[in-house]
Amino acid sequence: MDIKYIIPSYKRANLLCKTTLKLLEEGGVDEVSLYINKTELNDYKEAIAKYDYKISIIYKTIDFDGIGKIRNYIRNSYPSGSNLLMIDDDIDEILIKENDVLVPLKNIKKFNEEMFKKAEENNIYLWGVQLHTNAFYMNKKYQMGLSYINGSWTGHRIDHRLKKIETNLDHFEDYLFSILHFIRDRSVLKASQVALKTKCFNAKGGICQQKRGFDKRKEEASLNGYRLKSHFDELLYLTISKKFGVSNIRFKNIKWHSDLEKHWESYENYNELHDKYFDPKPICDDKITF
Repeated sequence: MDIKYIIPSYKRANLLCKTTLKLLEEGGVDEVSLYINKTELNDYKEAIAKYDYKISIIYKTIDFDGIGKIRNYIRNSYPSGSNLLMIDDDIDEILIKENDVLVPLKNIKKFNEEMFKKAEENNIYLWGVQLHTNAFYMNKKYQMGLSYINGSWTGHRIDHRLKKIETNLDHFEDYLFSILHFIRDRSVLKASQVALKTKCFNAKGGICQQKRGFDKRKEEASLNGYRLKSHFDELLYLTISKKFGVSNIRFKNIKWHSDLEKHWESYENYNELHDKYFDPKPICDDKITF
């Protein structure tokens, strides 16, 4: 199976080399495409040259920022029938539950092929893995229906004949992709016994630095959380994370039904000015915090 391994990265050349690139090479991946700002090309080439990696790097330079725009650009750049795996640039490990404990997943390439096949068999176009590493809660092998597909390790099956899905968000862009794929395809797919070890809200590089700091990212999370809550209230709770003090989202346990399409139409037609001046805080589901 032909899988395109894709890493969007922003100001994390050294971290990329120590984490994601090392992980993929050890997992049997032969080639990756690295999407970076054109002003950083030399920095990444110099950093990668210091390591004796055999994995082939295809450099794809872009002249715009914002993870939402970048993900849209990548998804629109490949033809129908493509299998894209987008991976963050700071993944330390990918783990699998075996005998009630988490151990390193050795054959990463084989696992990704199995997930794309499982998605194709069920007419699913978005799949992912767990972000938390608590084996106690990782009982099911797969989850289908409405589930959070974190952008850190995400499989995208491309079919341009279907209704186009794009995001206009950076923070929570992966929640929006999860929602729209659920509405369009009736399900997403999650490997519930596979999890990532990574650092959330890493201030150096990535979206935090692109947004000019953690506080600015928190502000954007509040606004984008309101946008999603106001248009997809039937599907989610908006909460506040105890650990980071930032707006967060939990999906409700809901089955697909045909009326969900109206939420998508509402989101497409929302008024930017209304979002800009409306205070998002009162709509949080304060009874649900984590």
